Amino acid sequence: MTQRIFDVDNPQDVKDLFDILPDKIQKIYPDPVNKEIEFYDKNGVFVDSCAHIRVNWHGKKIAITRPVDESKWIGCLCYFWDEDPKYKQFGILEKIDTECRTPYETSNGLSYINCRPVRRDEVKFVEDVE
Repeated sequence: MTQRIFDVDNPQDVKDLFDILPDKIQKIYPDPVNKEIEFYDKNGVFVDSCAHIRVNWHGKKIAITRPVDESKWIGCLCYFWDEDPKYKQFGILEKIDTECRTPYETSNGLSYINCRPVRRDEVKFVEDVE
């Protein structure tokens, strides 16, 4: 049996690697001293390390972050901005065009460089007001 070596520069390898890990793992860092990889949760808290999974890091010392399926955001309320996140706009994500410089298009036809979904704790709904 051969062991698979996940390549940090191959998006499919990164996706496959995160598919075999628990959902709570959000980032993976190399530990060159112990020849292991270290797992961290979404808050940056160390979870565990492992010497049995091999990653070809190509000499990089940056983290691998769990890939996000942005297509799930279509139809959702999102923040949109271009270069400066201080100037965010609200809107509904209509479509994503990865071939475009501004891939995130809102329902009113505006396009932006960046997008992220609005979290429930960031907005107040009228139904929640007593």
